[in-house]
Amino acid sequence: MGVGLGSGTPVDPGRQRGEISGNPGGIPSPPEANFDKMLSALKGKLINWSICRLSLAGRILVANQVLLASMWYLAAAWNLNPRMCCQVRGVVRNFIWSGKAINARAKVKWETLVLPTSQGGLGIIDPKTQSEAFLAKLLIRGLEPGGEPWKELLKHKAN
Repeated sequence: MGVGLGSGTPVDPGRQRGEISGNPGGIPSPPEANFDKMLSALKGKLINWSICRLSLAGRILVANQVLLASMWYLAAAWNLNPRMCCQVRGVVRNFIWSGKAINARAKVKWETLVLPTSQGGLGIIDPKTQSEAFLAKLLIRGLEPGGEPWKELLKHKAN
């Protein structure tokens, strides 16, 4: 038994690559399977940050750089469905307006929050827009020439 990279977790050398995550062949599970765990982790981070008495600008910075940055890892590989985006928006909205995980009355529409500060918004990154941007980036990479294994897998699945 070896040790997994940086984890200290024993790894069976007889396992195939990708089976460490529990999925044979290295194919990641769909986001729905991991979303509830990730949402719980976001709320845990939020509890840690709610101890600090941050200003509105501080809460916006934490929302963009800590809470939402955790979601981009998932969104880079999978499209977040509308339910997921709505739940993430709720967590971020509550944190921005109350500094806690409790339900808070929004003082400004979400559409205004996601506008750049130069246009009168707060500069929050919208989860749905970011998810679509990641998918567009993946599509562009897929159209570029090359024989990466993930491209071959998608071509095989499409045919």
